[in-house]
Amino acid sequence: MTDKRFAIKFLTFFLVSLFFSGCEKEKSPEDTLQDVVFGISHIDPLELKSDEFDIECPVDEHGNMLIPATADITVSNAEGEEMNFNPDVFYLNGQLYTKAIKLQPGRYSVTKFLLRDIEGTIVMATPTSDSHYAVYLNEGKTIEYTFDVGEFTKTEVGAEVLCFEPANYMAFGFFWFNIHQTVIKNFCFFGDICAMYNPEYQYETAYGGNTEGGNSPWWFFYDTTTGGSQIIYAGQQPTDGTVTINDNTLTIDLGSWSLQDVADPVKVQGFSNAPNGTPNPWTPPGQFEIKTDELVVDLSGHVYPYYIIHLDVRKETQTDHNFTGSLYEYVVNGLQMDIPAIFRIDVYKDGVEVPYSPFSNIELDAERNPRPIEEQTLNDDGFLAGTNNPVCAKYPVKLGETGQQFTFKLYILVPDDEGNFSFELFYTFTSTDKGPLINEENNEQIITDGVLDFVLGNCHYLPPDLLLEW
Repeated sequence: MTDKRFAIKFLTFFLVSLFFSGCEKEKSPEDTLQDVVFGISHIDPLELKSDEFDIECPVDEHGNMLIPATADITVSNAEGEEMNFNPDVFYLNGQLYTKAIKLQPGRYSVTKFLLRDIEGTIVMATPTSDSHYAVYLNEGKTIEYTFDVGEFTKTEVGAEVLCFEPANYMAFGFFWFNIHQTVIKNFCFFGDICAMYNPEYQYETAYGGNTEGGNSPWWFFYDTTTGGSQIIYAGQQPTDGTVTINDNTLTIDLGSWSLQDVADPVKVQGFSNAPNGTPNPWTPPGQFEIKTDELVVDLSGHVYPYYIIHLDVRKETQTDHNFTGSLYEYVVNGLQMDIPAIFRIDVYKDGVEVPYSPFSNIELDAERNPRPIEEQTLNDDGFLAGTNNPVCAKYPVKLGETGQQFTFKLYILVPDDEGNFSFELFYTFTSTDKGPLINEENNEQIITDGVLDFVLGNCHYLPPDLLLEW
């Protein structure tokens, strides 16, 4: 019996262990990626003079020093595989930092570290260890320096750079520079969408009742001897509205129409004889006994077998776009007539999507769809943080090469007929090499202050660079 009990216990333990091991979720490589940021020290060029080169910072046409906007970083892992990154850079308390890149835990070496301005021009760089400028950096900070990425922790890597001028590329050890230089350019976009609008209406004179009133003027009247629910005619055409007289009470159902915003849009006159134009004369509506703006009218003091029910009505001719319950409730300042558009830009070079595309002002999932609000980045006021800023679509241009074709596809988050929101393609731009942004009519697109602004809808007050229709 003892051996039998032992066998049963062992089998039970084995099955339980197998059950729990089978339930363990297999981790994907993305689950172990860690954030890595570079803290960048700019070595003061005024203190660095050599007998062969003067280290000077590049400036614009006004003599102002060019400001870094993005980093161009190449790192190599322990297996020698190279990875390229182009994070934005920003100043914090006087120091430059890159936005975080994602790496698996392990050891890496930095094989390229450049800083570019908004136009993609190299303005600062880290020289190689065997270059003329290597002596100006601290030990272990020249290309190729190494760093380690740990598990479950954010890594900050110290980087040092010098101001860069193309004429001095040999002093940085950049033997590739004169034939392989790639610049990171970008076009920036900002858009508005008309969530609400100034409505347009069809205005008509309407009459309630099934019986035609006769010759000019043309009208219908209500016959109580027939009674029941009778049709409303607007512009001499039947509508989905009805009028009903029951127990000396007139009830008006306008259907898809509404009353005009005028004084006394409802006018009612009773007649002892059928008002068919002969022999009974026409009574102008302005002289009718009952004038009101109510849709339920008491006829107790005006009991007749026939009534002319004159209505001033209107019908909205635009389709309403309902944004309630969508991510647009969380754009900066919430739902209004004119609100920031939620959009994305897909960028392709010669038909192949560029790194980091698509670019959007919200967080997207792997299928390029919006993540739920719980997974979005909000500002302190609870609004979508990116919807108050332009979206800058970055793309790499190889200098010295011609015929590089870039395509920029503008998708805007809009509702369909059922009220479901998804990205819809509205416009496609193109650019060749480092050339301007070209619109679909093959004319140069006008861009104001470096940002192309677009409006979807008819609520704009000033003309945008690009006006789109629903």
